[in-house]
Amino acid sequence: MASRKLPAEPQAAPRGLKPQRTGGEDDPAGSQERRRFPRVRVAGTAIALVGGRYVGAYLLRNLSAGGAYLVGDNNLAIGQAVQILLRVGEQLQSLEAEVVRRERLPSDEQSFAVAFRSLTADIEDSLQNLARLAVGGAKAEEAATVLVLRSPSRVLFDLENDVRSLGYDVAPAVTPLDAISLLSSDTHRIVAVVVGCDLACVDPMGFLSFLKDAHPQVRRIALPGHLRLTQLQRAIASGVVEAVLPRPWDSDSLSEALRPSGS
Repeated sequence: MASRKLPAEPQAAPRGLKPQRTGGEDDPAGSQERRRFPRVRVAGTAIALVGGRYVGAYLLRNLSAGGAYLVGDNNLAIGQAVQILLRVGEQLQSLEAEVVRRERLPSDEQSFAVAFRSLTADIEDSLQNLARLAVGGAKAEEAATVLVLRSPSRVLFDLENDVRSLGYDVAPAVTPLDAISLLSSDTHRIVAVVVGCDLACVDPMGFLSFLKDAHPQVRRIALPGHLRLTQLQRAIASGVVEAVLPRPWDSDSLSEALRPSGS
């Protein structure tokens, strides 16, 4: 099927998605900022490739049929052409894109806006399905979800794959604020949280202690990094940490870490 390039001006949106306008009729800046497709907040992940080679791992923060907002590795440049592999739930989508904006977040993570290029009708339909999956919530509400608080990396992607292989859904977060937002929403039924103890700018024991008080029903799992053994032992003894996931883990140790207490 022939590729269809994005038009310069908003036209009729694909089935199920309507154009979103951000400016007034007489506002030139607003006209420039109109989006052809509405954005939706997404809990997903992305991998960037340049010339077929891996260059970075990211958390997918929002998505439209025109582009995406990514947070993660600081290794993309404005104007760079990249291939983006998106994952939302069990759905995967590969897209050609261009980096159009970048900025540093208060957490010191780097964020990127990418615009999709050379979209075919089939790819647009796939993006709509990803958006519906993100906003529909039916699948996520039914699935037991594991929240993973960790920097985007190969370790994160490996952990996501292994958690899904055990029948769980995964909600990735890069900052405690992201994690708290997901815990407070109705989109996911979160049954466990895995906290990477080598995550920069995060006090892992402080966040796990918060979870114990604010969300005691959610199982608390530590993924050790450079944490001192004595600190981890104190956290286990006090009940702040309910399980420790060893590195490297296997299917049995991961299943055991995620198993609710008393089951």
